[in-house]
Amino acid sequence: MSSMVKEKHLKWSIIAIIFILFTVFVTLLNVKNNSQYNELTKELKSNQIIAGTVDVQGKGVIITLTDSENFSNNSTEDKVNYIVHDQDLIYIVNDLENAGAEAISINDERLNTLSKIKAKGMKIKINEHEYEPPFVIKAIGNPNSLESTLKSTENELNIRKDMFGIGVDIKKSDKIFIPKYNGNIKFKYAQPVTK
Repeated sequence: MSSMVKEKHLKWSIIAIIFILFTVFVTLLNVKNNSQYNELTKELKSNQIIAGTVDVQGKGVIITLTDSENFSNNSTEDKVNYIVHDQDLIYIVNDLENAGAEAISINDERLNTLSKIKAKGMKIKINEHEYEPPFVIKAIGNPNSLESTLKSTENELNIRKDMFGIGVDIKKSDKIFIPKYNGNIKFKYAQPVTK
């Protein structure tokens, strides 16, 4: 009888060990899957920031542009030199991107690779909305790098500021909020490559 009990005990011990090994294996597998899941989640969040499909916040700079007050109606000069143009906004956005800005908005219009900045009469169309000055540009990134790029004497904006008095106010901020892109993101020609 005692050998039968030992046999049963051995049988249950082997089953218990197999169960424990199986549980450890499944746990390790889940840790691997959780690691992969966490990595995919991190990559998705980065892509959402790049695409502009999520609100973001962080340190950076806030730039406010206004038309010049130096223009006189009696002047023989062209008034066009004294107003903020779409090209001014494009120069600033390019400078901010080159200085490492991670997210940019103009008048709370989030910019992404599909964004357009285009003159429309005396207004400027940003994405699908039209705006007049002042233009408030927010950029999230290293505040010192962004500010020094914008204050460079070779900067197109500073040249227009010095020549025509375009209003330029640059402030560093520890907490900037930039809303997500409001438009539709549709691709007509670009398709993902499948392997």
